[in-house]
Formats: sequence, C-alpha cells, structure tokens
Amino acid sequence: MYGTANSAVGVAEETPRNAIAKAVPVILHPTDFSPASDAAFIHAVKIALMTKGHLRLLHVGTEPHDPTLFPQVVGMLSSWGLMNPDGTLADVERQLGVRVTKIEVTSSLPLGEMLMFLNENPTDLLVLATSGREGLPRWLHGSTAERLSRRAVTPTLFLNKDARGFVDPANGQMRLQRIIVPVDHHPRPGTALTFLVRLLAQLGAPDAVLHFLHFGGTPPEIRHHGSRETIQIQVRNGNPVDGIIQAACELDADLIAMPTAGHDGPLDMLRGSTTERVLRDAPCAVLAMPTRLHQL
Repeated sequence: MYGTANSAVGVAEETPRNAIAKAVPVILHPTDFSPASDAAFIHAVKIALMTKGHLRLLHVGTEPHDPTLFPQVVGMLSSWGLMNPDGTLADVERQLGVRVTKIEVTSSLPLGEMLMFLNENPTDLLVLATSGREGLPRWLHGSTAERLSRRAVTPTLFLNKDARGFVDPANGQMRLQRIIVPVDHHPRPGTALTFLVRLLAQLGAPDAVLHFLHFGGTPPEIRHHGSRETIQIQVRNGNPVDGIIQAACELDADLIAMPTAGHDGPLDMLRGSTTERVLRDAPCAVLAMPTRLHQL
C-alpha cells in the first residue's frame, strides 16, 4: 500500500512528468496576527527556506495595523541558528536566498481580497492556519470554501491548531516520513502526485513513504515511472473521512496529502462538512492538491 516518494510518480492512464516544470517558488501565508497562525507561519518559513522561494505574508483587515505585528521572519530564522537576530529581510534574501514580502490590505471583505490577490499574483502554495470548525478567520465556510477552491486552484497546506505539524518550531527540523495519500478514479491523481513528489524532493524528503488508500471498489492503477510495476493501494470500506483520519492515527502520519478536483471531487478537501471534519480531527497537517494546477 505504499511506495517511496521518489518512485511513486506515475499514473497508469496519464503521464504527468512535465505537469510541474519548476520548483515551488511562491508561498503565500495569510495571517491574522493571532497565535493560531504561528504553526502555519513556521511551516511557510521552512518551506520557503528549503525551496529558496518567495514568501509573501498577507494580512487583510478592516483598518491598518502596526507593521511590527507581522510575524518575524528574522526572529524565527535566528532562533534556528541560521542568521544574526539583528539582520534584515534584505539579509535573509542575500544570505539564505529567500525573498520575503509583507502585504497589508484594508478591507471588510477578506475573502474577496484574497481571491483578487491570488488572481493578480501567481502563487504556488498557500499555507493556512485553521482552528477546527472556525477555519482561518471565517474564510473557509460554506460557499466561500467552494469559491476559494474553484478560483484559486492552488495547492494548500492546512495547519490545524490541535494537530501535529511536521516542522519543529524550536529548531526548524522537519519530519516527513509517512504520508497518507487517498486516491480515486476521479479526480485522476497524476498531476497532484507529481506536485507532491516534486515538493517532497525540494523539502529534502524524497524517501518519505506514501501510503495510498482507496475507499470502496477497485482502486485506480498507479505505476512507478520507468516500470510496469503498479504501486499497491490499500482498499478500505466505510466513510472516507473517518478512514483517512483513522489511517493517519494508526500510522502516526506526518501529512495527509489529498488530490482534489474543486467542488466536484468525491475526496474534495474543500467541501462543506468534509473540510470541517478532516481539519478538525486530522492528527497532522493536511495538503490539498488540485488536479488542475493553472499556475504550475
């Protein structure tokens, strides 16, 4: 039921080798300046550091705020022993190859501003904090979740405040060893799996073990690239959301990586009660990977 990340790339009915032609250079972390955003911020910084990317920190509020309220990138990196605490963002780019931009937008419509920003600024990965049913400040409820999913079409890493992340905030060390990957015939997972494997390679975890799950019926065929050998997929019965969470607990998973197809996907991360249940109960971070990636 598993394969290593550096081998589990192919899908029988498609060949997505060139679906992603570059790294993950642009990471967007929306922040509400609350402690609940800390875990997402830590992961956004680590991912930007590993990919040598451009980290954008975005705050949307009803009134301007003191710029010093933004989470402190230099402080985080200095606590990991990577730079001087007196450094600047220019030093971060010069010394570590990570560009950091802080953006503040004044608006009473945070979702609308978020969608507008995403439409005008190509983004390769969203990193969002969640707090169970509440979601990131009311942005992921009902129809707004579907709108975000349909329009953004952007891979999104969700960090639940009650779940274990894969980056140690004390030293920046990362643990990505076991990953749950639910798959189905629709959406076809090829592009999403290519994204996942590419991302894991850039994060220094090419040998992470991917545990493939399918719920009910015959699973799709997923093949190792360069081989006719198919990857074993564990078939389980019952409610997919409950089964995914149970498997993540059983395997002490570091990440749940879910191919999604917008609001139509049967395993869609951003679908009403499914979102609330997975984000509320998942013991680890959740990565939603659209099978149509217009930015990559």
